[in-house]
Amino acid sequence: MARRALEDRERGLGARGLVAEEGVLERIAHFASGDARRALTTLEIASAHAKIAPDDVPHLSDASVTEATQKKALLYDRKGRSTTM
Repeated sequence: MARRALEDRERGLGARGLVAEEGVLERIAHFASGDARRALTTLEIASAHAKIAPDDVPHLSDASVTEATQKKALLYDRKGRSTTM
């Protein structure tokens, strides 16, 4: 699911040309504990912290995932009450 979101040019992050380093998507999946929304949110935040490598391609690394997982995301329940992730 995360790989598909990373490659999908229409509805995902594919237009950004991101490359995930070894083990990064597995780390995101582990952090999300089976919650697809949490995994996709983490992937999106991590993509904002991706570093441009010498090959001019943005790379998702352990550092970008660490940065993403330290951010608190606001979640809303069905009644519109906010909580943190």
